[in-house]
Amino acid sequence: MRWRDAALGTPEMAQLDVVKGGGAWTSRSYTRASTSLKRTTLQPLFPLHKAQAALRIAAGAINGMTVAIAGVPQQVKGSTLEEQVLWVEEKDSDKAHVVSQHTITRRVPHVVTIDGQGAIRRYVGDKGMARLMEHEGTAEALLDAVEETAPPRYQLDMPEAWDAILSGIVPVSGRALRGYKPGPLPMQKHTTAAAVTAITSPDQGWGGATPRGVIVAAEMGTGKTAMGLCAAELLRQLDEQGAF
Repeated sequence: MRWRDAALGTPEMAQLDVVKGGGAWTSRSYTRASTSLKRTTLQPLFPLHKAQAALRIAAGAINGMTVAIAGVPQQVKGSTLEEQVLWVEEKDSDKAHVVSQHTITRRVPHVVTIDGQGAIRRYVGDKGMARLMEHEGTAEALLDAVEETAPPRYQLDMPEAWDAILSGIVPVSGRALRGYKPGPLPMQKHTTAAAVTAITSPDQGWGGATPRGVIVAAEMGTGKTAMGLCAAELLRQLDEQGAF
């Protein structure tokens, strides 16, 4: 079903269209395109922390690898399971007592390990991931395994020349946080260097091409605007030096 004016379509019409025709993903053009698609795991830009590594493990990043968990070598297999969560919401108005039921489907991490004796252990959900990571040395071993499959593109190893440029950027106001010199903070400099690395070096996740852009996502007040200006100035000076 096609509408010349999208405003004339309704959710019911769209649902009926899917029921009758199977939706856009069954069309010939989509089917032809999907045959050329391949599953690609992008390299992380920064080193991953425990929670991010756990998600990679659940996504199957280290399936089949042997990792020492609680000192015992075990093969790892990660996957995700669908789980439905139901909750009830009650509201009172002047005329009625309304009870609403809500259901959502979420993907739950599910990691299975097997040791040389055939013992199988399962770690499911957030609590399971926390239990998996709490063993001494296990988190480090798992992080190393994940990093081996997808090494970070920027490992906090900022070139000295970049550090010198960023350290020379000082606000006109001369203001600074207590205990720091005026200019970008250490983590702001690393974030800037990571962003510049992302758009100036080939990314295997994109077929060896160099990305044309990068998005810096951070909380309010962390200095995203300042880091963007620092990145622009770093790129300008590197271009003047013929680094590109």
